[in-house]
Amino acid sequence: MAAGDDNSLHLSDFDSAPARPDDRRREPRVACERPIAVLPYPNKKFISGHFVDCSVRGVGLVLKESLPVEERFLLKLRGESLTLLIYSIRNCRPMEGNFRIGGELCGCIGTVANIGDRGILKMLLGGASIECL
Repeated sequence: MAAGDDNSLHLSDFDSAPARPDDRRREPRVACERPIAVLPYPNKKFISGHFVDCSVRGVGLVLKESLPVEERFLLKLRGESLTLLIYSIRNCRPMEGNFRIGGELCGCIGTVANIGDRGILKMLLGGASIECL
């Protein structure tokens, strides 16, 4: 797969320019506009969307379909190896024929080989541990 075709999150996505400030946010957001693949529960295949911003505990996505609040979805994070990040949907609002989805990080799925990613994720989360299955 060519690098430009990869719809995974990359650690560098957390290093982009700050998004516009919002006093209601618990932590600063980083703006990023690029394609991403999302796997909502209980779907069996990824759906395409756009990654628009992130923080260490949350992401903002734009999708063509709505997702139910409190349900979960997976995103792929590529670092030293592949890790699946689990997000809980906190909000879903219509936006110009699409839906703006806000997700909060609640865990990850990986293997022992992902120990490097776990260390990086722990730093991204400000030292807080998350459940890795």
